[in-house]
Amino acid sequence: VGRVVEGLVTKPGEKGGHVVRLPNYKPAIVSNAGLGEFVDVKIIEARPTYLLGVKA
Repeated sequence: VGRVVEGLVTKPGEKGGHVVRLPNYKPAIVSNAGLGEFVDVKIIEARPTYLLGVKA
């Protein structure tokens, strides 16, 4: 939490936002990103199966 990591936007999220796969293949959910983009994501919260982030 608090780190900025680069990831690839892979698909729309099930409940909104988009899924970004990080280098360790963990999914992070961000709200404003385009499919296929590499984005810098600041991790703001950790959930049991995914991370929540914002575009940095």
